[in-house]
Amino acid sequence: ALAVDMIAVSCNTLCRWENTRELIADVFSRQALPMLWDFAELHPFSGGSGSWEKVFGYVLGVVSHLTQIPNSQAPIPTVCHGIATALPWEDTFFDAVLTDPPYYDNVPYSDLSDFFYVWLKRTVGHLYPDLFATPLTPKTGEIVAYPQPEGGWQAGMRLFEAQLAQAFREIARVLKPGGVAVIVYAHKSTAGWEAVINALLDSGLVVTSAWPLKTEMQSRLHANE
Repeated sequence: ALAVDMIAVSCNTLCRWENTRELIADVFSRQALPMLWDFAELHPFSGGSGSWEKVFGYVLGVVSHLTQIPNSQAPIPTVCHGIATALPWEDTFFDAVLTDPPYYDNVPYSDLSDFFYVWLKRTVGHLYPDLFATPLTPKTGEIVAYPQPEGGWQAGMRLFEAQLAQAFREIARVLKPGGVAVIVYAHKSTAGWEAVINALLDSGLVVTSAWPLKTEMQSRLHANE
């Protein structure tokens, strides 16, 4: 299922030819589905880059590696599906929580997730009917700062801050005393940062340190010119 999703990323009419590296750039060169005048077409059974053979081998290699990590000192990892504002764990459960919350209004996460969801629904939807009950990804519980039907932009900003604060409160609840929360966040506006800081102040978590990091490539599409 993951390999089919990766094939879809590189085998669609929104893929462009990248002449600097002489290859097909997949549809998500940035966090959007762009319009193109022309597209580059991939042969999925060629055995070359982006083909089923290469993609499936890559996925299989990652899964093989990850399944060898557990040993007598480390428990077997567990993947759960849940809601950030109502975590399915008891109080003081974790030593640490690492999270990368939504970036305010930067990325339409659920809309972009639909690109993968529709293929996953066809490949593994029958194995997880509860997770794929809807035609597209659910949108109502998404924590993003989008204008609301009532109240517009200001209402969207308040909703984002309130939902994020509740998610942070849940992190504080499931952390052991003295536990560590690591939160990764990026935004270019003061409004985006204000919302996150207010949510933190209203969560019960205590900020002990902060590190500014440059994480993005300067050659990416957004950074050009």
